[in-house]
Amino acid sequence: LGELCVIKLIERIRDCQDESLVLIDELEMALHPRAQIQLYKYIEEAAKEKSLTVIFSTHSVSLLKYAPREKIIFLEQDTSGGAVRVVKGCFPTYAIGNITLGEEKSPDTILYVEDEMAKTIVDALVRLVIQDKFTASNLFPDVRVVPIGGFDAVVQFLTQHNVIMHVGTRAFAILDGDVRSETVAGWEAKKKYKQLAKFQSIGSKLDYLPWTPEVAILEYLRGSKKAAERALREEFGRSLLHISQEDLDRADKIAGSKLRNLAKEILSDIVSNISECVGENEKKVRDIICQLFAKHEFYNNKGRVMGLLGSKID
Repeated sequence: LGELCVIKLIERIRDCQDESLVLIDELEMALHPRAQIQLYKYIEEAAKEKSLTVIFSTHSVSLLKYAPREKIIFLEQDTSGGAVRVVKGCFPTYAIGNITLGEEKSPDTILYVEDEMAKTIVDALVRLVIQDKFTASNLFPDVRVVPIGGFDAVVQFLTQHNVIMHVGTRAFAILDGDVRSETVAGWEAKKKYKQLAKFQSIGSKLDYLPWTPEVAILEYLRGSKKAAERALREEFGRSLLHISQEDLDRADKIAGSKLRNLAKEILSDIVSNISECVGENEKKVRDIICQLFAKHEFYNNKGRVMGLLGSKID
């Protein structure tokens, strides 16, 4: 049945006049997902050659993921079951979430990072970027931030992305800033071309945070201690909450890997002290601090944040 439908459809498209309007109901009917994409490509080429306008209906996750976002038109019925609203250019996951029963979970974009701290910060930055770029929630993309491990593991995982994720899901690796400033710079200085080639082969899918998370948070707390304390007091409802200046000053005049290791230790002590003060688990305290830093970074370095994440979530 699928082959017969395709043959008849191709005949109709081949024989129709230039500049025609072509309406197709259920383009994917009886076709394997790969065949659906091949048929889509054929129709796209024919439309260009003959200046056709082609509109087709579909419930196919594969087609929704493959088609350019700006060409998706979702017909959404309001909650009262009355009027139908036209949503143009919605992200595939928005349409998929409304027509499937949850079996399709692939996001629009995946950002692979090194660890949980980077994930929490990048998650918060992504939300701020999305709110800034898109005016309506039905246009919001579905972006997942996934911690993988060390920078080498992140790069390796990214190279295997297409094997384990849907072809329509874009993926990027965002590594900590010290990987570029120290590791990659060291490879370049020592002419380690084999290691460099692996990174260079990824091209634009690899990017770097402008800082190392623990160090950047420590600098934020040192420079905005009063504001950070005030925000944390409001968050946890504890007026006695305090960040030790003595802890913050321990990192003075230290740099490089020593600073990164010490920053982790200092931040761990600060989180532990706040956790005891407010009676919350350390993970929640750490997440709140990361989110406060993300807001500070976004509003004080918006251009830098948009440059890093803006194009990745379009």
